[in-house]
Amino acid sequence: MALIFLSSLKLATDTYMTEDDYDKDHIVIVVSGHIDSFFTWVFFGESVIKIIALGFVMDEGTYLRESWSQLDFFIVVTSLIDFSL
Repeated sequence: MALIFLSSLKLATDTYMTEDDYDKDHIVIVVSGHIDSFFTWVFFGESVIKIIALGFVMDEGTYLRESWSQLDFFIVVTSLIDFSL
């Protein structure tokens, strides 16, 4: 829960911080990018651990059978796509 709170706090600060205010090599922009990478990999790791522990989709009670996990999986996949681009 603490990571979700910190990630939301980071997202809220990004709302008011634009690259127009800073050049893209400014320390604030660089650190913000590293924090985004950290959260992406931590939430990806959490998803992988849950998939290994519960199974992916085929059986009852698996990872993608729960609606919150479906949302979590969608967010993680879109974050990884954004990260790779």
